[in-house]
Amino acid sequence: MNKSIIFLVAFLVSFLQVESQDYLKMIDSEALSTNDSQISDLILSPNPNTGSFNLNWGQNTLVTIKIYDTLGKLVFYEKNRDLIQNSDINLQVQQGLYFLKVNTLNREFTEKLIVN
Repeated sequence: MNKSIIFLVAFLVSFLQVESQDYLKMIDSEALSTNDSQISDLILSPNPNTGSFNLNWGQNTLVTIKIYDTLGKLVFYEKNRDLIQNSDINLQVQQGLYFLKVNTLNREFTEKLIVN
């Protein structure tokens, strides 16, 4: 867990007085970790990228994909995505740090995403 990221995000929210339920979920220390009990074989590449990247996972399971900016604003959302059939993601966002969150029914993966 990277405590400096948690501090930075908490500082930005207190400074800008952002009130977002999605943001509050991101502060949870488990949401920022990527340990082996989560979707351990999900591959995000390339990272950093220009807004176009692939999510590869060899499982035949539908996932929900959410991408947040550092203020907790949801910038991308897709439910019931089959990563075997469609692994390409194209974001139209500014350069910066984002948080990618991928969920199945009982697993979760959160990763830092850098757009150059």
